[in-house]
Amino acid sequence: MIKRSMLVMATGLVVAAPAAAQDVPGASLVRDAMVQYANGKFLPGFCSITKGVDNKTKQAQDQLKIAVEDKDATKRARALESAWKLSEESVRGAPKIAGHWYYNGRIAFMRGDVVAGDTAFTRTVELSPDCDTDVSAMRQNAWAPLTNAAIDALNAQKSEEAIGLFRTANIAFRKRPEAMTRIAVAFANAEQVDSAIVWFSKAIEVSGTDSTLAAEKAQARLNLGAMYQRKQRHTDAIPVFEAQFKETPTDVRLMRSLALSYRAAGRIDDAAKLEEQSRDVGSKGGEDGIGASDLFNDAVTMFNEKKFAESAVMFGKVLELEPYNRDALSNQANAYLGGGDSKGLVAAARKLIERDPFGEVNHKLLIQGLRDLSDQDAMMKAAEVFLPLPINLEARAVNNGESGMSVTVTITGREAKDLTGKVLAPAPMSIRFSFVDNTGATASTADIDVPALKAGETKEFKIDSQGKPVVGFTYARK
Repeated sequence: MIKRSMLVMATGLVVAAPAAAQDVPGASLVRDAMVQYANGKFLPGFCSITKGVDNKTKQAQDQLKIAVEDKDATKRARALESAWKLSEESVRGAPKIAGHWYYNGRIAFMRGDVVAGDTAFTRTVELSPDCDTDVSAMRQNAWAPLTNAAIDALNAQKSEEAIGLFRTANIAFRKRPEAMTRIAVAFANAEQVDSAIVWFSKAIEVSGTDSTLAAEKAQARLNLGAMYQRKQRHTDAIPVFEAQFKETPTDVRLMRSLALSYRAAGRIDDAAKLEEQSRDVGSKGGEDGIGASDLFNDAVTMFNEKKFAESAVMFGKVLELEPYNRDALSNQANAYLGGGDSKGLVAAARKLIERDPFGEVNHKLLIQGLRDLSDQDAMMKAAEVFLPLPINLEARAVNNGESGMSVTVTITGREAKDLTGKVLAPAPMSIRFSFVDNTGATASTADIDVPALKAGETKEFKIDSQGKPVVGFTYARK
């Protein structure tokens, strides 16, 4: 969510749009801003711009006064055009006089010609550096309404309109990062990642060491690093994240992002150290603390690195936060299996069977664990449950959002047998799914009727929590 950091400026008298002004997005906003800035009264420049000024610029100044103060709109528009022509003649005739450029810039902005105004104001400050404060005030006055309008367009998902307005804002004034950051966001949303990288980089540069812009700079760095990651340019992302990490060393999100790039760049030890640090800091709570998804990713990484014991522990931490996370429980069981922890495997498999009694693989994991423990009696009891299973149920897609949870299950017929090896005939059955909330209570139920399925025959079902917010589900035969 983009926060609005500038107030929308009110408009006063409106100067008619001159045909000669360069047509850029938001030109009318600049014209209105300059009228509002003048507030019906012409004021001369407050810097050293009178030295060497010719008569044409003085006449242009008189015409600009009329364009600002006269009550007649037609006279204002005519005077503005006259001022522009006189000013143009002055800058062509004597281009090294700061005052010529200064009034040329003011008149250009009054006409909504941001490009010409930018050129004129740039030359003004080059020739008379003491005019920077005066010029910056006018530039920023034009920049604010452009940036606000662009933010409105961006929030309305009008990316092209937003980009055009942000471009104009950044021509008008280049000393603040907000418009640069947000045009980068617009490019990122439009999947123009290279352009987003350019503008996030500019925002960071403009922010400099200004402490009042620290939050804006930090966000730009995080976004720039994310753009590099999107392009798989992790060696470019690392120094960006590291620079911010020096300033905000307890930012868990930043630690996770930096660790990701470390790992992608082959700096495995650095990544592991930072992931551990993020878990330590995140465990202390806070708005940006470590989350279950972070722990899950760490557990998967450990599993892939064959650190099975550590992986099982980490999946256990996920389950502490999300007790009904089916993937975490299944992966924990496989981590126990990979690490040779048969007791852990049996405990995890029993829990899986309790929640997912028709999951064929869960029964196989339990039997494997009991076999490794040489517990023949328990293994026979487990086989007595497993062999007669008429179906194998798999949850293929589980989606959980604001509108509740939806689940797609695939049910496949099995060749069920008794302990003597006799094949059992398939029969229809009903299964009840219970969706549970974060207290473990049943929030809603859904029943499915499964026909008699031959071995290998498959049927798909879709169920949902009827709009109830839930964290998981279990099921059992009715």
